[in-house]
Amino acid sequence: MLKIIARLTFLLALSAIISAGCTKKVIQEDCCTSEYEITTQNYVLPKDFKLFIPQAFTPNGDGVNEQFRPIGQGWTVESMVIKKGRKVVYDFSEHLDPFWTGSDANDGKYSYEITFRVKANKDLFDVKGEVCLFRYGSKGEELPEIELDKVCECIMPDMIHDTAGVIYETVECPVKPIEDADTTGA
Repeated sequence: MLKIIARLTFLLALSAIISAGCTKKVIQEDCCTSEYEITTQNYVLPKDFKLFIPQAFTPNGDGVNEQFRPIGQGWTVESMVIKKGRKVVYDFSEHLDPFWTGSDANDGKYSYEITFRVKANKDLFDVKGEVCLFRYGSKGEELPEIELDKVCECIMPDMIHDTAGVIYETVECPVKPIEDADTTGA
């Protein structure tokens, strides 16, 4: 009986290590590489229409980039579904506002399907894409450098202005000091 329990414990530990390794590899090599795609063919967008969708978010309790949501103007969200594989992890129809906190989700890449209604002409169009959830660290913790570098490659919600688009770096990424800079003013 003891041998069976020991083997089961080893196999569970091994599968957890393999699973964590695969997730980390996917995040490091494949997150923040895609843009969203409009899949509807017949729609008209007015000039004041703006749509920006973050590539990643970090719901780690630090108050920055805690939610995944589309940003912009001239539209409303009709539906938003987030999936991991074929499993639905978030469905906007079950919530009041169209944003996902990733509360019960693990780090990794998720797919989304969002239907928007254009305010000006009531046209509907569908968008598909992927978003990465990074929960590395928590409030007050430092991220390991490799994970921080990956987070800093992504377009995060705090980088997006609702009309101008991506306009600045996320506050979650430290400004790297310029080496050998002349600070004497000479």
